[in-house]
Amino acid sequence: MTKLPTSNDPEHTKVDSSRAHKEAKTAETLLNILEGRITNTNTRSAYRTAWRAFFSFCSEYKLELNQIKPYHFGLWRKCQSHTAAATQRQRFAAVRLLFDHLLEQGVVDMNPAARAKPPSLERERSHTPVFEEPEITAFLEAIKPESLMDIRDKALFSALAYSWGACLRGYSAESSGLLREERGTLALPRRKGRQNS
Repeated sequence: MTKLPTSNDPEHTKVDSSRAHKEAKTAETLLNILEGRITNTNTRSAYRTAWRAFFSFCSEYKLELNQIKPYHFGLWRKCQSHTAAATQRQRFAAVRLLFDHLLEQGVVDMNPAARAKPPSLERERSHTPVFEEPEITAFLEAIKPESLMDIRDKALFSALAYSWGACLRGYSAESSGLLREERGTLALPRRKGRQNS
């Protein structure tokens, strides 16, 4: 006849103590990440949401954190496929960070998200606005060449505008006098003054 463990059994007490220790370490890890590592309140809130979703998945499948394998993580990712790719990436990063810290604390033996590839973002166009010709002209004209750093900055920004193909029709790096074309490339003008002999 098999003996069932009782609450007085030393083995049962040892398992409960180990589990309580891991739960305490997990809670401490969550707090350390939220309060110590993540400073942005929006990111903190998003990570909490991601962890809630992951923990509810674990609870649905009756998984402890130390039992989770890469295929469990993959299954959770498939469950997240109804959300936007950016949201999936953020949740992926939250869970990966959690497991990194749990691994450091010795709560888990491996990070199941370590080698998983996040979903790729595919955008029709960039979210960064492109400068219009008048904006670039105004920006370049606002830099007054009063010091060597100002001249350098204006030259660099002029070269950037030129290399982006946005070297404006009415305002080019050559016409500003800061850059000149020499053998097919842009160059800074030669400085006049004393020459070392």
